[in-house]
Amino acid sequence: MGIFTFAEKSDKPKFKKIKEEGCVVSASIEIPEALVQNEKHNVLLWVQEQAKIPGFRPGKAPMAMVEAHYPDTIRERILNRVAEKFVPDLIKDLNLLPVTASTITNVDWNKSMKLDLRIEIAPQVDPKDYAKIQVSHKKRAVTDEILSAELDKLRDAHSRLDQCDEEVLGNQHYAVISYAAIQNGKPLPKLKNDSELVDMSSDQLIEGLSTGLLGMKKGEIKEIKVKFREKDAVLNVTLVEIKKKVLPNLDGEFAKDMGLESLEDLKKNLKDSLQQEYSKQEEDEIRREIEKALLKANPIPVPPTLVEHETERFVESLERQSRRSIPEADMEKLKKEIRPQVEDNLRLSYIFLAIADKEKLDMTEEDYNKELDEALKVLKSDLEKDERRKFFDRNRAGLARIIRERKARLMTREKAVVKEG
Repeated sequence: MGIFTFAEKSDKPKFKKIKEEGCVVSASIEIPEALVQNEKHNVLLWVQEQAKIPGFRPGKAPMAMVEAHYPDTIRERILNRVAEKFVPDLIKDLNLLPVTASTITNVDWNKSMKLDLRIEIAPQVDPKDYAKIQVSHKKRAVTDEILSAELDKLRDAHSRLDQCDEEVLGNQHYAVISYAAIQNGKPLPKLKNDSELVDMSSDQLIEGLSTGLLGMKKGEIKEIKVKFREKDAVLNVTLVEIKKKVLPNLDGEFAKDMGLESLEDLKKNLKDSLQQEYSKQEEDEIRREIEKALLKANPIPVPPTLVEHETERFVESLERQSRRSIPEADMEKLKKEIRPQVEDNLRLSYIFLAIADKEKLDMTEEDYNKELDEALKVLKSDLEKDERRKFFDRNRAGLARIIRERKARLMTREKAVVKEG
């Protein structure tokens, strides 16, 4: 019986962890000759059925000829079958939790077979120092000066341009001009306008334009030397009109234009809005301080491939927001700049999930139903709602992760010791 037991063990693959660095595990699988041959025979049978070899009916070519004609296909399929069958067994045997697909880094082909693998795993986190995190922040209040400045901004945002009685153009005015440009003695068709509005208090795209306009009189025609695309040019300018910005009076009528009953209501509404904004900023500052403390107390590694994936997603998001493609020359520089933040975001996610595990902060059925109800609110048709329910059911594990992380973030915030400083 002992002999048979030995033979049985020798016919099983051998799994070995070679080393573990951060979130990367190097491992190997040694597959006995008998198992390799068994996979090879099954592959040969499949290839024989598909093979089209002159002189033989489909599926009837000799195995030796099939092997000679399709060596690469046979090897590739053997490798795929072996990997599909034994890599999951290795992961289970070594008690690993991969975060991405395992990568075969080397294949040693003999009568037996050896696979070398690279497996990225989630970091093992024993969360430390997450309760009663000391946070200091500066509390902000809406002072009379701040409120006055915001009211001025509001008035400015609802200002209008009126014709100006003054005849000479100054820095405080807006000029309506018509112009045509000449460069190197030739007209520039793209640099021409019959009614362009110029804010004399702001910078201009055409260097020298504001300086040249200053002091002109309404109806005056003037040649102004400017720089266009870093080259000298001349604008033939006519000052058509001089306008000034008129601010609305800060009174009850202005408040009614803003949808409120009185000036006092407007001031109260604006002050409350500003205070809410300040409170949100304070919470953001507290959150960032908590995150900094957690990162310092828990310096964990993160899976390199996940970092790359998240960096790519971040860049794609920037491109969508800006509605333009980032030039290839700038892409790597941008990725390098944002990678540290991506790494920290991943670290924080693992840390908060570890806190959730330790504190047993799980997703309840009530949590699940609440998230689902919120998602269904914006949908109208029964078909859409049914599809959303199916989506939630398929992605229950992912939703649980989000809710558990959210609960851990809330708990660390509630337990934090916040001091005003």
